[in-house]
Amino acid sequence: MGLFFNQIRQMKELEWRLQALESELVQLKMAQKTRDIQWQAQISDLKLQITEEAKNLIEQAQFQINDKAYQRDVEFVDIEMMMCEMRFPGNKTQWEAFRELHKGERCIIIGNGPSLHAEDLQRLHEKNICCFGSNRIHLIYPQTDWRPNYLMCLDSKVLEHSFEEISQVDFAGTWFFPCTAFTEGGHVAERNAVYFPFKYRNPFPIWFPNDPSRIIHEGMSVTYALIQLAYFMGFSNIYLLGVDHFYSTKIDENGRKVMDSDAQSHFTKDYLPPGSIENSPQLETVESAYHSALDFSRSHGFEIFNATRGGALEVFPRVSFDELLSQWE
Repeated sequence: MGLFFNQIRQMKELEWRLQALESELVQLKMAQKTRDIQWQAQISDLKLQITEEAKNLIEQAQFQINDKAYQRDVEFVDIEMMMCEMRFPGNKTQWEAFRELHKGERCIIIGNGPSLHAEDLQRLHEKNICCFGSNRIHLIYPQTDWRPNYLMCLDSKVLEHSFEEISQVDFAGTWFFPCTAFTEGGHVAERNAVYFPFKYRNPFPIWFPNDPSRIIHEGMSVTYALIQLAYFMGFSNIYLLGVDHFYSTKIDENGRKVMDSDAQSHFTKDYLPPGSIENSPQLETVESAYHSALDFSRSHGFEIFNATRGGALEVFPRVSFDELLSQWE
């Protein structure tokens, strides 16, 4: 009997030892898992740190490149502005006079998209709201009493085929043309015109200039240039209307991607002159430019909103045009 009980006791001891070993193994596995998680977290943190450091180095390098490019562009544009000054004495003084002319005020930048309606422009006229227009916006004049306070045209193709037309339209406000319109295109506006510092080449990534009075970047969009102009003038709230951010395109006989003049990408189907060739819209570049404007506005005390009815532009916060006007004092 004693032998039997000894065997039973030994079996129990083995069972307890086995349970203890299993418990220890579970604890070891849990500890290993914890260490693995900690190691993975450390590795992730290290990767993130390396990524952030690499990103910072890239940003610093890009800033240095952009800074050098900016200085070079400013020097080049300064020469072109001097050429404008020789042909149009007082142009520089006129340009500088717009700095913070509308400090703290609100304005609306009018796009030429298909969502733009004369009825909305008439309402802007009735409230005497300061507005910017561009290019061939005069085609909508017969339908409304509205007229913009400021106009801009900078697209080389539009200047090529429409400069004489747009510069002869009766307009009491101020036309803004890029200095290159004169120095490279030979376009001379004799009245109500100011030539501003501008260069077609875009920095990459596109960044909003700290001082648009020295140079305005293209961003493949006259709306982007107008945002820079509005900031230069001191507007604190900038609203977009009729900026649909959409163009119908086609491939021409030379295999180039161009705007489809048969499709309606503007407020009127007759917007493009017959036989004209427009620069191909590059919406990704335009959107990148808009993002740079949004980022800059958030750190420089002004705001940009999209009051367009519909459209595809979602970079800027949207506001209702009707609600905006109902609250506009």
